[in-house]
Amino acid sequence: MSVPSAPSSVVPAAARANVLLLAQGSEMITRLEPDRYTDRASACFNSSAGGHFRHVIEHYQALQAADASGIVDYEGRARDLRIETDAEHAREVMGGLADWLTRMAESSTQDRSLQVVAETVAGAKLTTTLARELEFLVGHTVHHYALIAVVAGQLGILPPINFGVAPSTLKHQQEQNIACAR
Repeated sequence: MSVPSAPSSVVPAAARANVLLLAQGSEMITRLEPDRYTDRASACFNSSAGGHFRHVIEHYQALQAADASGIVDYEGRARDLRIETDAEHAREVMGGLADWLTRMAESSTQDRSLQVVAETVAGAKLTTTLARELEFLVGHTVHHYALIAVVAGQLGILPPINFGVAPSTLKHQQEQNIACAR
C-alpha cells in the first residue's frame, strides 16, 4: 500500500521551519551560557535545558539517519551525554542539522515514504512520510522548547521572543492583531 505524498511544497516549507527552530535553539543555548546549560529545574521534572536539547537534537538525527536507511528510529537514539552537557558541542551539532535541512529545502526535496519504528510493539514498523516526520519535528521541538523556557525561567534567564510557542499559536495571534487593527 502506498502512502499519498504531501503537496510538493510541504517538505521544503517544513524543512525551513525546522531550520528556524534550530536557530532559535542555538540562540537559547547562547543565552544559557555553558555553566547554566546543565542546571536542573525542580519545577520542570528536575530536567536541564541540556537534557531537552539532547532529546530534540537526537530526534533530528534519527530523521537524518532515515535519509539513507528509510527507517526512522526515534527510540534507538544514542542518548549522547556530550550533547546534554557540552553547550558548544550541542550548538555545533544543531548547525550541522540546520545545514542538512537547508540543503533539503533548497533542493526542493520531494516527499517520500519512510518506515518509523513503533514505540508500542517491539519490532513493528509503521508507514510514514518525510513530510509527516518533518512536521512532527516542528511540534516536538516546540514542545521541548516550551519546557526549556520553563527551565530557563527558573534560572532567571529570558528566552528569545516566541521561543517555545507553536507556529499555529503565532499565526492565530497575528490574525487577532490584524483583526483588531481594522
